[in-house]
Amino acid sequence: MSGYADIERKWQQRGSEKRLNEANRDDRPKYMLIFAYPGVTGYLHVGHMRGFSYVDAIGRYKRMTGYNVLFPVGAHATGNGSISLANKIRKELPEWKADRTKDDGTIGYLLRNGCPEEKLESLTDPMNVVNFFCDVYVNEYWKRFGFLADWRRFTCTLYPDYAKFMQW
Repeated sequence: MSGYADIERKWQQRGSEKRLNEANRDDRPKYMLIFAYPGVTGYLHVGHMRGFSYVDAIGRYKRMTGYNVLFPVGAHATGNGSISLANKIRKELPEWKADRTKDDGTIGYLLRNGCPEEKLESLTDPMNVVNFFCDVYVNEYWKRFGFLADWRRFTCTLYPDYAKFMQW
């Protein structure tokens, strides 16, 4: 790759090295922002990214005006979304294995959007669906988009830290 992709990586690396996204205790005034966690039911679309961009822009403005900004992110996985997706994959997998040129249905959707073939079998487990899409959201979308979220604080509504919060 060259050109824009190299420029993108260069500035993402610089921001990462400077830890611009991390909020640690200090004497600056504090500011916290958050966006609604996307549901873990598939790939995000440009509308999601548009909405998240507003929050990121506000956080950047606050940082530039002297605030210590806490911007945690997460994913919403409670409910039936990941269970339903895992069941669809489990149902379609035998037919897809018989004809790997088939490009429709849930498996076609996954493959067209970049899911590696070798991942499909594991995605018949709902928790693997959750973990797969959490990784995609953080590494393929939010970090690549350049959001200055505090990645150390990423959570999912099914992770033990968040479950304790819900119990409370």
